[in-house]
Amino acid sequence: MIFNEKFMKITLSEQNYLKFTKFFILGLVIIFVISPGKYQFWPFIYWELFDAGNPYIPKERKLIEFRVLDTNQNWHIIRPMDLYSIDDDVSDQPGSLVIARKIVQKNGEFTDIYHSYLIKHLERKLNFKIEKIEAYRSTWKLDYNQYPPLDINQPDKMEKIDSFQASDYIN
Repeated sequence: MIFNEKFMKITLSEQNYLKFTKFFILGLVIIFVISPGKYQFWPFIYWELFDAGNPYIPKERKLIEFRVLDTNQNWHIIRPMDLYSIDDDVSDQPGSLVIARKIVQKNGEFTDIYHSYLIKHLERKLNFKIEKIEAYRSTWKLDYNQYPPLDINQPDKMEKIDSFQASDYIN
């Protein structure tokens, strides 16, 4: 077999590219295959559920809800997703959950500010005057042998965690 010499010559820049490619691939192998622990050097994705190799399946679900009494003595149930729903689905809205937790935390630094804010926000959103707000924490034990795994209207446990009068926060 006869080889043509002019086609077999590799220029210096091509040799540099080949060296770079070899070392780059070797570096990727070291980072992805030999790295310790939870693939801490993986640059593309981090999915907490499968990261450690042992997925966590929740056994219970907790939800904070507010019971609002208006000045006409009517009760309204407000869930965190009703406070600030970005879209019309029922997924958790992180901003609403953070606000709900800060409203009900005991001895919080800004609890009064959050109470006042919630009252003003709900009065503007619901278009009525508020007399009283009560916060409840509902807990469900999840049963994955049935569908759906919980009945949102039948919590296993419901505890009152906060209550405040709107008149205490009106400026």
